Amino acid sequence: LKFSSFESFSQMRYESLIKTVLKLSCEMLIEKIEEEINQ
Repeated sequence: LKFSSFESFSQMRYESLIKTVLKLSCEMLIEKIEEEINQ
């Protein structure tokens, strides 16, 4: 395992983690907004 390939692998995992967190927070935001609208 070369260091550079490990580096790119960890960067890929980091990016996918960020995307997942962003997606989840967006979904939570949308749910909150819909609740506000429905009240």
